[in-house]
Amino acid sequence: MLSALASSNMPIKAFKPKCTVHRESLSHLLLPLGHDKTNSSKYLEPRFRFVIPSSNKVRVVRGLLSAFESTSLIHATESLGFSTPTAFDKSVRACERRHTVDLGMSDAIMLRLKSYLPEIVQIDGVRWRLKRFTHHWRYIKYFSKGHFVPHYDGAKMLQYPTPSISIFTVQIYLNDDFTGGNTRFYSDYEPVRYASHDIPLGEVKKFKPSSSPTHEVKPEVGSVLIFDHVNNVLHDGAEVKSGVKYIMRGDVLYEVFEEDISLLLHNVSTLAPNILHWCPETAIKYGTRNHIGEVWLCDCADDGHGSGIHQCETFSCADEYVSKEDSNEKKVEVSPASTGEFINGLRAKNVQPLIYILVSGKRASGKDYITNLLYDSLIAKGISVYRTALGHINKRSYAASIGIDAMRLENDREFKESHRLAMIAHHTARNAQDPEWCLKEVISNAKQANAEVLLLSDIRTLQDLHWFKRQPGEVVLLRITASDETRKLRGWYPCPKKDSLHTETELDSFLNWTACWDNSDFSKESTQLLHEWIEYTVIPRIPLSKLRFGAAFQP
Repeated sequence: MLSALASSNMPIKAFKPKCTVHRESLSHLLLPLGHDKTNSSKYLEPRFRFVIPSSNKVRVVRGLLSAFESTSLIHATESLGFSTPTAFDKSVRACERRHTVDLGMSDAIMLRLKSYLPEIVQIDGVRWRLKRFTHHWRYIKYFSKGHFVPHYDGAKMLQYPTPSISIFTVQIYLNDDFTGGNTRFYSDYEPVRYASHDIPLGEVKKFKPSSSPTHEVKPEVGSVLIFDHVNNVLHDGAEVKSGVKYIMRGDVLYEVFEEDISLLLHNVSTLAPNILHWCPETAIKYGTRNHIGEVWLCDCADDGHGSGIHQCETFSCADEYVSKEDSNEKKVEVSPASTGEFINGLRAKNVQPLIYILVSGKRASGKDYITNLLYDSLIAKGISVYRTALGHINKRSYAASIGIDAMRLENDREFKESHRLAMIAHHTARNAQDPEWCLKEVISNAKQANAEVLLLSDIRTLQDLHWFKRQPGEVVLLRITASDETRKLRGWYPCPKKDSLHTETELDSFLNWTACWDNSDFSKESTQLLHEWIEYTVIPRIPLSKLRFGAAFQP
């Protein structure tokens, strides 16, 4: 059916940018996670946030690359050389770039970035699952007066072995020692939408918003801007006033669900053709598709590098993070055979390893609220869940030691905050006697409840995180962030002594989360997006199929 669509005669012209593509790898310039000391700096603001309130189309992650890594990439690309792209007039886009095909870079960046990307995306009723990058990385250099006028990025489609489309632009800022050059968004701009085969060719300058940008992102070395280029937002690159701006950018691919291929090919949708986000016939024939801008014929579609021939190595977002405290810890390699023997031994003893879902976040970030939503979702799927917090156990122990009401510690925020430092001292003292006392009690309680999942809402230290990862079972790590303004509205107030405690800061620079969520917005629209995040990102990344030793599970 794919070939039949591809051979159909479409009344459309394709525009293919002329650009030299180099097959070269720069991924060796990125250090292993946890080995770069500059990545351990503490951030005053969350490292992850959504840019446009009530929308998940545009997101920023700070500190994806260190300053050292970013500078190394600039030096490497300068030594390789840049050229001027010929696809646009300089009045539209003034820059130089180096276009590379770099499979190693795709693997390295995905390892760091997967936590911040949705696992499943629905477009026009068709489901797509996160796959990989296209392997095409462009290093772009904007001199003084360099700019890119308001435009939309185009989505790319690969045909084989399974239809895949690019959904997110990933733009990494490699420096910030320049003025101007902000990336600006016009979220209130309403463009003319065309049916796929009537898309005008070129004419980028036709996008002329009458109002000022609604949101903008100031470049920060090592930070990454991620935005949806299917559900697109008009954006531009503001003129660089002084200095030189360097960025690198790639595109994230999603693969169609096998069960939805027939919907994809037959375009089964109740939407009118002029409001579909993409058209399969045009995408398959010409490689890319943008519902407002040009139709592009991408190098990924015909150069063999992005066509699915290469399969990225599998990895887990909960892979071992090595800190300076535990870098000398002896690592034990476990073969698939020995893992199978271990599971069989558990079967024989009628013992089932738990799945540990560990939730992290600063005070008043909304951890408990999101944990409760996740609990309800898992229970609705028939999963036995024990939901608790390390703080609950410590509060009860502390309350008993000084003779106060433990329930009041749980429910009265002001009362709890007045005892916070004393509770931390109590916990530290008990840890000196037995560092694992609280963790052991949590697991013991979960097993007594015959739970399949232990859902913990307050993991705070690397030591506790690694303790869980040494237990039999699977570990899922969730990070919840929120702006200081939002946290204040929820009852948090700054306290330098409390805010500098290692229990508040130690996981700020941790990168290997299974999934992350910016919980700064609690509008009705954002609440719906939160529910979608739980169902389409968190749930699919929990190995629920292992709960019953291989029972099938469909999200």
